[in-house]
Parts: sequence; structure tokens; C-alpha cells
Amino acid sequence: MRDRRRMVYVFCMESVLNFPSYFSIVAGSQLKDAFAFLLFCIIQIDFCIVMPPIALLCLHFICSGKKYMLTKLSVNLNAVAQLRNRRDLPWPDLSLVGHIALNAGAAGLTVHPRPDERHIRRDDLLPLSALVATFPGCEYNIEGYPDSQFLELVERVKPHQVTLVPDKPEQLTSDHGWNFQIYHSFLKSVVHRLKDQGMRLSLFCDADVEMACRAAETGTDRVELYTGPYGAAYDDPEKAQSELDKLVVAAESARACGLGINAGHDLTLANITALVQSIPFLEEVSIGHSLTADSLIYGMEMAVQHYCRAIGQGGEEGFSQPALVLTGLKEFIG
Repeated sequence: MRDRRRMVYVFCMESVLNFPSYFSIVAGSQLKDAFAFLLFCIIQIDFCIVMPPIALLCLHFICSGKKYMLTKLSVNLNAVAQLRNRRDLPWPDLSLVGHIALNAGAAGLTVHPRPDERHIRRDDLLPLSALVATFPGCEYNIEGYPDSQFLELVERVKPHQVTLVPDKPEQLTSDHGWNFQIYHSFLKSVVHRLKDQGMRLSLFCDADVEMACRAAETGTDRVELYTGPYGAAYDDPEKAQSELDKLVVAAESARACGLGINAGHDLTLANITALVQSIPFLEEVSIGHSLTADSLIYGMEMAVQHYCRAIGQGGEEGFSQPALVLTGLKEFIG
């Protein structure tokens, strides 16, 4: 039995090293977690029983084209910048805070340069872009209303992703998605203009099935689901579940139309896990206010790590990688 398990161990190691795409379907970049889970199964249960369903599950994922990936965390630095702007002083240093966040496991940084520069300033954009470039695989997301000034900024910086929001200059924060029926021509023009320059486009979208489908007609790559109503129901479980159900239906609708799904606004450690579990194909969450508030308690590094675990990157909080495997297995079995 010992020799047999040693052979199995070698087989699994070679599988992980030579066929990472199989495991990335269920574990994203965290191959070690998929490997550990598989080894656990081998130790606890007979290998011949465990491997066939796992192999069939992987085949099902590949043939169906579905991805059960880890949701990526993009840390929004707006609140940090707003704290800095309370004084005519250069701290907190956005680049230093961003470096801590990325080094702690965040997959990217998000900023929203508003016309009045109440938080992010125009001269913040290039230094942060240079910072993200030092972390291979991480992404830079700039969001804002696509007026001529904003378009000039993103065309100069060329972030990985541009998220377009329908904010008026005087708005305190984003509070609704686009009406894609009214702004179809306008958005289509902007989307193609920026995509032609190599940027990925995401459009802010309410949890509305019709709007989610209409977004695809603009040519955008993704939608960012506005999760404000879900976050606002923090003290009303029934309302929170109702809003979550709307988000799930909208996400499935947008996905059926070929769009990638992001989400953001008022997401917290208390509500993010349920969102990611309910939308296992969610590609990215952008979190700023609550993460910054939590960083005052835990420190930025630990706060980022808490959120990474809460969205499924293993650990004590949130849910583990086997949960993603079981999600797919339940679907496979029917």
C-alpha cells in the first residue's frame, strides 16, 4: 500500500506540474490548494474511487467551457487618497499603501479620478501604474465617467481595465448603473475607442436582467454589478438575500450574453463570501471603503489577507477550494 501511494503521489505531482490548466479551473492560481485537496482524498479514500469522478468533473468543466476560478480582489485606493487630502501633506503615501496591498495578495488596484480630485489626483495615476507593473499578473483598473478629460487620462496611462460609471461630477459616490438603452450609442463609441488601444472595458450595471443583456450590445468585455443595495441591507437578512438573488440572476444573464462579471460597492467581510459563493464565475471584486476601514483595525496587509480568504483563497475565513470543487460536482451530478 505504501508503494502504491508513493506512485500515486508522483502521478499527482506530475499532473499538477504538467497540466496546471486542469487544476486552475477549480483553484485559480492556487495550485497548491488543489494539490493538497487531492492528496487528502487519496489518503482518506481509496484512490480508485476518488480519481474517476474527479477526472469526469475536470472533463465536464473543460467541455462545458465553464470556469470555477478564484475571484480576484482589486483594492480601491480612493478612501486612502481622501484621507491624504485632508491635509496638504504627502501621506499616507498611495504607492506605499498600494505596494502593501499587492504584496499581501491583492490582484490589482482600482482608482477613480473625479474632476474635483477630492481623493485620487491626476498625478497619482502614473506612479500607481508603474507600481502595478512591478507585480506580474496584477492589474490596474481606472474607473470614471467617460468625458473628454477622463478619456485623455486613460489613453495616457493605458490601464489594464477601464470601468465606465454614469456618475455626475457632484455625486459623492457611484450609486447606480448605466441605462444601456439610452446611452447605447455613446457607450458603444467609447468602448470601441478604448478597446482599440488595448484596454479591457467594464461597464457599471444594476442588478437588472434586461440591462445586463443590453450591456453586451455596446461591445464591452465585462460588466461591474453595482452591489450597493446588497451592501446597504447589512442589518436586514431577508432584504440582503433578495438583493443577492437579483445579483445572481443578472450575473447569469450577462454571462449568457458572453460578458465577464465584476462586482463592487459596499462589499464587506460580512457579505462578500455569500456573493462569491452564489456567483462562482465572478471574476473580480473592487473593494475600497470597508477594506480601508478594516485596515485601521488590522493593518492593510492583514485586511487584504482577510478579504482574500473571504473570497475563496483558502484559510480560516470564507470558504475553501474544495467548496469550489463541490459546487461544480453538484452541477455535474445534476
